[in-house]
Amino acid sequence: MGSPEVYTGGTASCSAPAVCTKCGEPYGGLAPHDLTHHEAKAATCTDTGWNAYDTCKNCNYSTYQEISALNHDQVHHEAKVPTCTDIGWNAYETCKNCNYSTYQEISALKHDLVSHEAKAATCTDIGWNAYETCKNCNYSTYQEIPALNYDLVHHDAKAPTCTEIGWNAYDTCTRCEYTTYVEIPTSGHNLKHHKARPATCTQTGWKAYDACMNCSYSTYAEIPALGHDYRKIIVEPTCEENGYTQYICSRGDVAYTWNPVQKLHHWFGEWTSDADGGHSANCMRKGCKHTGKTGCQNFKFQVEENMSMVFCPVCGQTENGQRMERIEKAQAAAVTGKLPAGEVIARMNGEYLSLAFELSGKLTQPAGKVKITLPAKALEGRSLSLIAQDGTQTDLAFEMKGDKISFTLDFTDAEIPAALIRLTSEV
Repeated sequence: MGSPEVYTGGTASCSAPAVCTKCGEPYGGLAPHDLTHHEAKAATCTDTGWNAYDTCKNCNYSTYQEISALNHDQVHHEAKVPTCTDIGWNAYETCKNCNYSTYQEISALKHDLVSHEAKAATCTDIGWNAYETCKNCNYSTYQEIPALNYDLVHHDAKAPTCTEIGWNAYDTCTRCEYTTYVEIPTSGHNLKHHKARPATCTQTGWKAYDACMNCSYSTYAEIPALGHDYRKIIVEPTCEENGYTQYICSRGDVAYTWNPVQKLHHWFGEWTSDADGGHSANCMRKGCKHTGKTGCQNFKFQVEENMSMVFCPVCGQTENGQRMERIEKAQAAAVTGKLPAGEVIARMNGEYLSLAFELSGKLTQPAGKVKITLPAKALEGRSLSLIAQDGTQTDLAFEMKGDKISFTLDFTDAEIPAALIRLTSEV
């Protein structure tokens, strides 16, 4: 007896047994399914469903069982008419179990607007801005403006007078005619009679008149003061007394003076030397008998190497007794600064010319530069040299114009109020 036959062949599947590779006959059992589990799916109104089931990965084995679609469980809905702001719809159906619907929306109609003009609010009435309303619904952009109430201004009371009405304290509105004003009638004048008073020179007068005791009403008519009826007396000034104009009233003993005039001071003529070292001069004003006396102011100038000259510029008296004669019509004008008080006095004795300013017999000090003008014949065509007190001599430039000669003296830093000039004949 030989060995038993061994079957050899392919692998069995879940749908076919294994097949022998030698004889081609199947043998053995089927292989188990390689299952995949599937969850159940509920049926809907429009879609089928199924229970949970298994399928094989390697064959078409399946436990699938279909559940038929349920169909819609419908609910009826009434139609709704659209408004200006809300949509509407026709009658439609919906399903209780799904979102099935035959709904069809009708758009909102929009407002059919009417415009309304604005109205301003007043103190007592409300107002509104311009607004719109709809013809088909109660839509409105109306906005009310409250009444403003009175904007009050307080007015103080005014008592009535004789001629003017008064009123109690009251209020008025700045925006309208509202007022609490109540008028108080006039009271009329309460008159008192006054007698007349005649005018005088200094006091006003008046006619008889009536005046109100309660106000300024009056029939008063003033008569101006008559003013003084003055007689004018002119008192002329003298050398020693001031002058003035005096007015005396013809209606009384009232008098006053006006327009004071300064006294003239003495107008002295030629000053002449006295024996006591001074000089004197009579006043030339008419009616004045005054004689002025004052001491000489002598100055010493070195005129030659061994000779000096001492003289008084006012009276012209020299130390040797020879008097320097006055030159008439001497004139002075300020070049810088201003002239001193008094008048310029020029004297000469043939060879020397002195110049100074004198007031009431005394010298005054010049300041700055002074232009001197003299009659040309007094110098007889000679040249001029200015002499310092120490004898230094400086040529003095001069100008001839017609019958006059002029030159300038500088007293800016002068120590004395007089100048001495040498007259030299030209060769």
